Amino acid sequence: MLEHVYERTFLGLGYGSVWGLGDYSEIQFTELVTTSPLWVENLATSDSGYVDIILSLGFVGLFILILIIGWYYWNLQKLFSTDANNRLVLALYSCGTLFVLHNITETTVLLANNLLWLSFIICQIVMIKESKPLLDKDVNYD
Repeated sequence: MLEHVYERTFLGLGYGSVWGLGDYSEIQFTELVTTSPLWVENLATSDSGYVDIILSLGFVGLFILILIIGWYYWNLQKLFSTDANNRLVLALYSCGTLFVLHNITETTVLLANNLLWLSFIICQIVMIKESKPLLDKDVNYD
């Protein structure tokens, strides 16, 4: 499948255009259809979420995901260096690390019904909420 995406590596093939669309899916135009048609019909994702990002959204999408993950850990480090609740920071760190590592072998990103993707988004929201008072303390109202 990666050989098929070489023509559109920058922006990818498009969100939702690779898997699970029957005859209209991009995987139908590969040689896998002739060698293993029954296997191709049951495919829902690739073996790695990062490969799925490159297939669907290209290197632009992968770069944006890396920025989101980097921003997550950068804010987590700022939250840890303050007097924040260390148990909460540890839980947020564990959730983010599980998300990053799980996405190596399974597709977590871009699946609307994936609990790990949803929990990563919720962790982002919790971290923003917890760091908001820190931002307010930095403001000098004098």
